[in-house]
Amino acid sequence: MAMTEKEVKHYWNYFCSLCRRLENTRQFVDHSSDSNELKNARVNSFEFQQIILLSAMEFENISKAICLDIDSNFNLQNANIKKITETILQKYPKIGETVVTTDYQTLQPLKDWKIIVDSTTGKKTVGGIPWWDDYSNIKHQTFWKFNLATLNNAVSALSSLMVLELYLMKSTLGSVMMSLSTECDYFNCVYPGAILCNGETPLPDFVSSGT
Repeated sequence: MAMTEKEVKHYWNYFCSLCRRLENTRQFVDHSSDSNELKNARVNSFEFQQIILLSAMEFENISKAICLDIDSNFNLQNANIKKITETILQKYPKIGETVVTTDYQTLQPLKDWKIIVDSTTGKKTVGGIPWWDDYSNIKHQTFWKFNLATLNNAVSALSSLMVLELYLMKSTLGSVMMSLSTECDYFNCVYPGAILCNGETPLPDFVSSGT
């Protein structure tokens, strides 16, 4: 069953609520950068931990929704990050080119997202999203891996989620204009030289079809 506009909006509004939480942390931690790198990238906190955990869970939810849109027979019950990655990258090989900006950074959060195949064993693993590995460590070892609950991982997780949110909008509704209805407090829906949301520049995998 195709996802409805109401469902997509629900996901977007939840994403925006997470953005507000990240934006609020600027009252306590400087988010500025030098040469596009956060000055306080390694600062960790309980709030960053929550943002990472919630963003990662939603990343999985949205990615499964995209997979189901790609293949109506996609097995949600047996889906894992490897299967999700294979399905999305096969359909949208340019998703890593998607740009997200903040007041201090220009990001391509999924630029290196890929499947790595071991040349000896043929075993496949997911690479290029180190924040996901850190999320897994935080989830399973909350105390011992608390040092990974950093500003950098919070920004990386949430910006990666934004890319998927935009792809879900475009693939199901044919446009990303909904992102204007409730604006994100932390990230900007902008490409270099043009505003993504006004239709001047399409998402990377949708170039031929416009916005």
